[in-house]
Amino acid sequence: MAQRMSLLVVLIALVGTVGFSQGTTITVEFGFSSQTDLDSLQPAVDTCAQELGITITPNYAGDGPGLDNRLLLTAPAGEGADVLIGLPNDNLGNAVEGGVALDLTPYLSEADLADFVAPALDAGRLVGKLFAVPLTVENVALIRNTNLVPNAPATFDELLTAARALNTENTRGFQFDSNNSFFSFFLLSAFGGRIFGTNPDGSLNPKDVQIDSPPFIRGAAFIQSLVQDGTILADTDDGAAKNLFLSGALGLWVSGPWQLADLINSGMPFTVEAIPPFADGNRPMPFLGVQVGFVNSFTPNPEAAANVLKCLVRGDVILSWLEATRRLPAVKSLANAEYITASPGTQGFVAQSAFTVPFSSVAEFGCHWERTINGLTLSNDGGNTEDIFKEQATSFRECVNSL
Repeated sequence: MAQRMSLLVVLIALVGTVGFSQGTTITVEFGFSSQTDLDSLQPAVDTCAQELGITITPNYAGDGPGLDNRLLLTAPAGEGADVLIGLPNDNLGNAVEGGVALDLTPYLSEADLADFVAPALDAGRLVGKLFAVPLTVENVALIRNTNLVPNAPATFDELLTAARALNTENTRGFQFDSNNSFFSFFLLSAFGGRIFGTNPDGSLNPKDVQIDSPPFIRGAAFIQSLVQDGTILADTDDGAAKNLFLSGALGLWVSGPWQLADLINSGMPFTVEAIPPFADGNRPMPFLGVQVGFVNSFTPNPEAAANVLKCLVRGDVILSWLEATRRLPAVKSLANAEYITASPGTQGFVAQSAFTVPFSSVAEFGCHWERTINGLTLSNDGGNTEDIFKEQATSFRECVNSL
């Protein structure tokens, strides 16, 4: 028995801590490239390399939204990274349909997935299979200058009243990027607008385009009315709104958690809270985006790559990165992490996440961005909202049918 145990120890030492051959190298491409990302992600890479007993070579390429298209070009030639992390989940369908995303179902157990927040995990599922696991979630919420607006509006109607009172020569009351459907969706959805309809079983039907439906058009028309009566400025994008807020000249701003570091560093008194409902009960619901990680289906080491991915999205492994970048976790175990509970800003985005509409991971979802942004821009410029969105919906359906 002693000889058998000694042989087992030798074998484990030879093949590494989880059964991978010595010399195994896994390349990981991150969709992040800031110095803060590099400084806080590298310890996570080192932890997983040591834990798994393999070499991990990171590439901090940035451009997370481009990870899928880069892999579509490089993977068939054997040149793509083994693991890719930081892809917006609405781009995942492109990677799946292009055949470059590995089905992770055989490699990850239910126990491996148990800590993920359910809607975030669902963002990685397509056609009944798991192709990606979540890293972070993000959604916009209401950022309030507590000097200009001391009390949280209880309803959206109260928000507009407070905002209009602040529209003077030197200040603005309320702003969001009204021509961009990512930022504007909270009002497009408030009256029931959605991008796609559903099947009888409740599943998404990407063939049922809904941007010319009465609820969607009502939301777009409401945004147009805010532009026309001067409540908001149509030509103020998210960057310009940020500058106004940081200068102390904007009371209420709808934007996302990526702004927190600059807000905190500015010293501007602020808080973040969920966008309030209308007095009649209609609830503004922003998009919920999920950043995911996936494995190159052409990797020569699928099991090792899957284990690296599993390690690099674990809450305890990436906590320092989440703290440094103020991103919102996709795991339940960090819901009460100190960086969240100690920050009213972070807590506000988490509160809003309960009232969101998740991005769809189907490839057809990508067709909507150009059409909804075009529609909002033309509508906010004074065009006929219904006619504009009927035309954009026709183009949307053509795009969907071409996939």
